[in-house]
Amino acid sequence: PPSTPHSQPATMKLAVLAFAALVASASAFQWDSCGSRYDRLKTASLKFEAWPSLSAGSTASIYTEGSTDLHSPLESGSYNVRIYEEGHAHPIHNEVGDLMSVLHFNDAKQTAFTMNISYTLPAATTSGNFTASVATTDQSHSIYSCVEVRYVYGEAVEVTDLMMADAVAVTEEDAQVGDGPHFWSCGGAGDLLKNMQVKITPSTPVKGQPVTIAASGDITQTITNGTVHYVAALDGIQLISKTDALCDLVKKAGKECPLTKGTQTIGVTYTIPSWAPGGNYSAKAVAHTGAEEITCLQGWFKL
Repeated sequence: PPSTPHSQPATMKLAVLAFAALVASASAFQWDSCGSRYDRLKTASLKFEAWPSLSAGSTASIYTEGSTDLHSPLESGSYNVRIYEEGHAHPIHNEVGDLMSVLHFNDAKQTAFTMNISYTLPAATTSGNFTASVATTDQSHSIYSCVEVRYVYGEAVEVTDLMMADAVAVTEEDAQVGDGPHFWSCGGAGDLLKNMQVKITPSTPVKGQPVTIAASGDITQTITNGTVHYVAALDGIQLISKTDALCDLVKKAGKECPLTKGTQTIGVTYTIPSWAPGGNYSAKAVAHTGAEEITCLQGWFKL
């Protein structure tokens, strides 16, 4: 049954942080081909994920799939990831690897492929606006494919009491009103976080503008460690499903474990890129410490 402001199960600051991180990592990218009609691997679709967040030190993965135009058997090859940052004429980061370890042909005739290339996100030095150029070559150094992925780093910030002054409790009924954003508890009565309040500024996210998700809640016992599992989707299509260490997530928001018993306030601010895909974004985050559920938060918004 739907929750009410007086009986809703506990939700918490970490789940709001998780939701914001999901939006940043799953939606904030745009891609294009940098190859030619002679490419041997013809990319039809691309997914980009950054874990645990779209920030320096995290691991980014570029997953591509498409058809092939092979003129001879592929015996060996390599991939090269060059990272460019707006404001720099040359790459600020470079990684290479074995093409055969990341490329998979989907059928015996090798007419279709999938490829998953991961690399470490470098520190921002100027703008935080990046382009990852990923090229693959075969044993003869012939270009097999080339794609470019553009993305922008987000920034975690502390939340002041003033920002929380007009925050509201979140219920499932809220999800039935307007275009969002909306959050509600999906946890149980035994959750360790109580009395969740949340505020989204602006109330309706806008492409190209920053959005701040601030949250406050009461922790019923000190939490020293745990995990947070995230799932996010765009228009019902899953973008990401990941599990992260709770304390790593807390640290990215400027705080440290253990989380002591009592009221905690936290928040994150991300700039939504002007080229972020429009649609209905949904996400769910569940946090545990050992066998105990800390909280469960579900929500959605529309761009």
